[in-house]
Amino acid sequence: IADSAAGHPLGREGRAAGELVERDMADLIQEGLTPPPLVTGHDLIAQGRQPGPAFRRMLDTAYDLQLEGILRSREQALYWLKEQS
Repeated sequence: IADSAAGHPLGREGRAAGELVERDMADLIQEGLTPPPLVTGHDLIAQGRQPGPAFRRMLDTAYDLQLEGILRSREQALYWLKEQS
């Protein structure tokens, strides 16, 4: 049921909730939704690896493990990369 006075299909409460969600989303976007990767291609090069398709897969997998909370520190991520030989 529309509340024409509030201008929102769910009424004044719906409009206020929508504004709150929009404000929270703007804050998240400003802060960044995803953390920076724990390791980069520079780390792989420092380990003596050559760039190529496997290079990207290792970095992608390391980042996925980071997002899943399995790799929680740079040191863990570097060790994991080292073990992927």
